[in-house]
Amino acid sequence: MEFKNIIRKILAQKEDLNENEVIVLVEEKKNDFQDLLSDEGAALLVAQDLDVEIEQQESLEELQINDLIPSLNDVTITGRVVDVWPIKEFTKRDGNIGKFARLVLTDKTGKIFCIFWDTKAEQISNHENLQGKLLKVLHGYTREGISKEVELHVGDRGDYIIAPDVPEENYPKYDEKRLELFDISNMKQEKKSVNVFAKVIKIGSTKKIENSDGISNFETVLLGNKDGIMKAYFWEDKVKLFDKIKEGDMLLVQRAFTKEKFDRIFLTVNSSSSVTINPKSLRPQEILPLKIDKIGEIKEEKLVSIEGTIIEAPHIKEVITKKGEEIKLASFTIDDGSGQGKILLWRELADSANNLEKGNQIRAIGVYARLRPNDKELELSSDILTHIEKK
Repeated sequence: MEFKNIIRKILAQKEDLNENEVIVLVEEKKNDFQDLLSDEGAALLVAQDLDVEIEQQESLEELQINDLIPSLNDVTITGRVVDVWPIKEFTKRDGNIGKFARLVLTDKTGKIFCIFWDTKAEQISNHENLQGKLLKVLHGYTREGISKEVELHVGDRGDYIIAPDVPEENYPKYDEKRLELFDISNMKQEKKSVNVFAKVIKIGSTKKIENSDGISNFETVLLGNKDGIMKAYFWEDKVKLFDKIKEGDMLLVQRAFTKEKFDRIFLTVNSSSSVTINPKSLRPQEILPLKIDKIGEIKEEKLVSIEGTIIEAPHIKEVITKKGEEIKLASFTIDDGSGQGKILLWRELADSANNLEKGNQIRAIGVYARLRPNDKELELSSDILTHIEKK
């Protein structure tokens, strides 16, 4: 039903209100939901608050996506989940906290955004790895979204069934392999909404940082695949995943983004991203083994993995940083047949050099390559997530 017709219905049943007063109520309702509602959707909620009956086309039978139009009540529909966004909170105008979770459903006729509200948002968000599963929505309602496309909403009256008893072949298959995966060896500029499939090489410790929003938690992780390696920061709700994630797991990260700091590009995984641990439809052998860089071919500063023979015995000493901190530094030279590089192991990692000697074959995963001023020797400096192993 069009916005103007809803207003007319309200005015016809509420003679004590004029059009301007109703418009104000609609705007207040939109403000309550931080403009997440269209004019029509807000007007229908105002009518509901005022106990105004709005005759709307209803559908008690199960429909297909292309059957849906705005203003349907009691909608039942089944589709395959192809995308999921984490639950989000917003502050309503009355100060109460609202919640919503968004996903995309598809059937053989099309796709539709499905928005779960408040308690239903909490419930659907408690289910892990929804992508690819069939989902039946019961007692939903449709609204015209801000983009003018039909949306399916699930409120307190609604419900859902995961993996309903319906023929799988009647719905499009979900294939994670169709995802456009980001080449982590080509990290030269900031990018938005990237997908990465990689192995967890090393997990750091949870840290806190203070910003304008208060104190935030984050976890640092070293990820790698056949394209290269990268450092990733997992923020807030994603930190909780590390109760389950362990080194050696495969992660499918979707809707992350890259940022640049100190001339280095890294991956940021936040509340808008999704993370699947050891996805069944993607096989590790498709992205492994890890890429090992040739020392003689490294011509730019970047995070690399190298392996070679120690040709100069490790030397450990104490050094003073620019901040006046006294720390350990271990250094030694390796040769991989294409060139030579000096490895620098800082702080606690320097102690690992006590177990190394000239002639050892080693692999260093996650060291920062830097050409020294004379351009004759490559410097390979450790990071907190660097992993050193004997071969």
